[in-house]
Amino acid sequence: MKDERKLLDVLKAELEFLEGGGYSNRARFPWRPNFVFEDSPTCLKFAAKEAPPPCSDCLLMQFVPEDRKKLAYPCRQIPLTPAGESVAHYYSCGTEKELEAALKGWLQGKIEDRGIGSRRKCTNARRVIVRVVQLDLGIWLGGFAEATKAKALLSHSKSRAPGATTAPGAP
Repeated sequence: MKDERKLLDVLKAELEFLEGGGYSNRARFPWRPNFVFEDSPTCLKFAAKEAPPPCSDCLLMQFVPEDRKKLAYPCRQIPLTPAGESVAHYYSCGTEKELEAALKGWLQGKIEDRGIGSRRKCTNARRVIVRVVQLDLGIWLGGFAEATKAKALLSHSKSRAPGATTAPGAP
């Protein structure tokens, strides 16, 4: 069964778990450090009582390099830095604090990328709507300059028409 969650929601939940001290809290497995992604509630296997789903069903697999997707713990292969330092790299060469800092930066970057993408779509849609309205008004009014002239002529002709009244403060 494929992961039906939304990627942005998973990334935000992971960041919230990290910032809430989820990996520092060893209550679940007090005899060992917590594993990034694997010991998070965002992991598909986290609360699985029976046969856990395969990692290949997880949304995070899209961040795992192709040549590492078949490994036992593919989420450990996710590159967190531009230099390609993965979770596994920090397990062997880094500290827990370095790993958490890299993970936080990676999550914030991915969330920002997806958030900007959503805002861009929304902004582009607004631009299209505004442009269509402008075009409709432009066609209807014959363009801004013509509309201004028409308004001036209309107000001038109203003031000369017999029985014409103008609103207080109108030219």
